Amino acid sequence: MIRARLLFRFGTVGLLASLLHYAAAAAALLGDLPPLTANLLGFCCAFAAGFLGHHRFTFQQRKQGAWKPLLRYSAVSCGGFAGSQILLDALTASAGLPALAALLLAMGAAAALSFLLSSLWAFA
Repeated sequence: MIRARLLFRFGTVGLLASLLHYAAAAAALLGDLPPLTANLLGFCCAFAAGFLGHHRFTFQQRKQGAWKPLLRYSAVSCGGFAGSQILLDALTASAGLPALAALLLAMGAAAALSFLLSSLWAFA
């Protein structure tokens, strides 16, 4: 039961942060920015929303200081971002997938990894 609640909360915050990420990146792509630059812009827009949501809502760490989880979340997020950049580049440059579709796949893979690392380490 607790795991299902945690997964629901993580999914809710993650979905909102992902929508922000995707909206910013899609707008950048439509403005003719390269896919990797657009993904960086989207990541930067979603980072703060994701951390605040997970710290306060998902893992409910109101009494605990924020610095340690912030540093760990930064490591998890930056690692996920690096992985999504590699996958995005492979999907667009090598596989020829349209950038908007490749962005969704890359973000989905990063989200799955982020859940595992956030629940087991960043907010543990």
